Amino acid sequence: MSEQLTKLRSRLYIFLVIEVGISILLYFLFQELSFLIFSGIMILNSAVIGVGVMHLFNHIHEEAMTVSKAVGSDAKNAFLFGFIGLVMYDENHCITWMSELFNELGISKIGVKLEDWDPRFRLALEEEQIVRIRLENRIYEVYNNPDSRMLYLKDVTNYAELMEQFEVQRPIMMYLSVDNFDEVVNNVDEQKGALLQSTIRTTLAAWAREYQIILKRYRQENYVAFLNEEIYRQLTESKFVILNRIREQAQQLGEVMSLSIGISKTTGSLKEMDEDAADALNLAFSRGGDQVVVKTQGEPIRFFGGNLETYAKSNKVKVRVIANSLNGLFKPASHVFVMGHQISDLDSFGASIGMWKIAKNSKKEAYIVVDQQSMEDKTLRAYHEISKENDCLITPEQALEIVDKESLLICVDNHKPSLAISKELINEVTNIVVIDHHRRGEEFINRPTLTYLEPAASSTVELISELFEYQDRSIRLTELEATIMYAGILVDTMDFKTRTGVRTFRVAALLKDMGANVSRAVEMLQDDYVFTLKKAQLVQNAIRYNERVLISAGEDQTTYSRVMLAKVGNELLEINETQASFVIGRVDESTVAISSRSNGKINVQVIMEKMGGGGHFSMAACQLKDCSVNDAKRLLVEKLDEYYSEREE
Repeated sequence: MSEQLTKLRSRLYIFLVIEVGISILLYFLFQELSFLIFSGIMILNSAVIGVGVMHLFNHIHEEAMTVSKAVGSDAKNAFLFGFIGLVMYDENHCITWMSELFNELGISKIGVKLEDWDPRFRLALEEEQIVRIRLENRIYEVYNNPDSRMLYLKDVTNYAELMEQFEVQRPIMMYLSVDNFDEVVNNVDEQKGALLQSTIRTTLAAWAREYQIILKRYRQENYVAFLNEEIYRQLTESKFVILNRIREQAQQLGEVMSLSIGISKTTGSLKEMDEDAADALNLAFSRGGDQVVVKTQGEPIRFFGGNLETYAKSNKVKVRVIANSLNGLFKPASHVFVMGHQISDLDSFGASIGMWKIAKNSKKEAYIVVDQQSMEDKTLRAYHEISKENDCLITPEQALEIVDKESLLICVDNHKPSLAISKELINEVTNIVVIDHHRRGEEFINRPTLTYLEPAASSTVELISELFEYQDRSIRLTELEATIMYAGILVDTMDFKTRTGVRTFRVAALLKDMGANVSRAVEMLQDDYVFTLKKAQLVQNAIRYNERVLISAGEDQTTYSRVMLAKVGNELLEINETQASFVIGRVDESTVAISSRSNGKINVQVIMEKMGGGGHFSMAACQLKDCSVNDAKRLLVEKLDEYYSEREE
């Protein structure tokens, strides 16, 4: 029965009682026969009317709408069996009727506003979508039909609890590999090697027992593990503490070893789960190891760890294999195109020259793809000088005119299509080689024929120069070519101050022997007077985020070059007790860039990846579109907060 009819019945009964009361009061006041007769008539009349009203409202109640009357008894039974409830409401969202399901559950809310019953009903009323609400310890999916002012409530408690249990117990696959295992064990005596192996295995086994992980070793340094979602959540809360444990155990024994983990949370077949876990582990390797990579279906790749700088390894076997593989790809190629990245620096340009020389040495028709509009000033000066010596430099448009299905494209100093000088050329060429010294990011060129990623290398020039030794004929460079390549190493090592190893100095000596003019290389990197003043202003703008990090932000209306931002970052890093520096500046009307540098104790690559960028452990950057300098600074501070929170520093 509706709320309005209930109120009307109450008012009628009150009116009849008042009527009887007045007639009796009149009789007592006047004590006359006429008033006695009048009072009797009024009482009889009120009794008749009262009985009539009672029968009328009983009839109305009997004829009131129920699910069985509205849609039939079979539908009523189906609704009850399917735990589906109906609720009608008026224009004020007051409940006017509830179906039998709520009677069975002992719930009566007629006359109550939906928002007063539960505020979350507002979502169902305002949004035309199904909303999940918990009522009286039951979970309902609520759909609103505004035309009929009817709410449909489906009891999904059992389903929701089952899904929750399924999510908690969902299987997850994990591959683990001990970084540097073979290299370390093979270079120590038998006793220490056995102690290292025993320590690593004991540490991993204890960790697996602690978190109830199924862990099996299938090679000396490789493991496969299975866990569920609940255990995975515990691992993420612990920040994958096993990374620190392995690293610390190795350090106590005087060695450098770490752990790489690839995790698959794919909901597909077991084969897909295995492939994703293997891909995740390979991604961890290509990013330098000492980290966890998690691939989840339909979600961005997640990274944990990465607290250890990559250590350079001199592996001549791998270099020789890459050189032989390249020579094999050269033979069937009709043309060889070498291409670096946008906003080309001297490492990208120098590496392109070195790879072009290797291709020419194999007697192939080879070209360097360049874009004068996307070069740093110093690279542009080198481009104008070398273009006087030969005609190997072509534009992307010229390359697209001569490319065919037998062409070979070699991408140097870059593995991201979005940063390539020509995305169209990447799409046109089937056979692609990637040679890069940056840590691999989530974005990667699709299915390259050959990949050579060495995050431990100082520069891509270093990687390509090492290939010279394994060519059938000796490579000969002109003085200018060798000088540009030498300058490329200077750029990426901050004049041999960071990311240098034995390989770096060996390659520098090789280029010097091949004619590199060191004084001229240094001149290529010198700044003019205006550049120096502008750089000094950015240095003065630096403020401390904390005792270890400096942030400098330029003026929003002033445009800075990316080289300037990088150089300011290098200078700030030289300030005492500074572990990382971040320099923010507008590089064009719609883009704000952030250049970051680290002394190896803070992983700036992870921070820049959080902002859509990437790079190295100690040298990374990002670009933000349609953003102010102040907004970029606020976002950077948020990501720094996240970084330190994740590492509990």
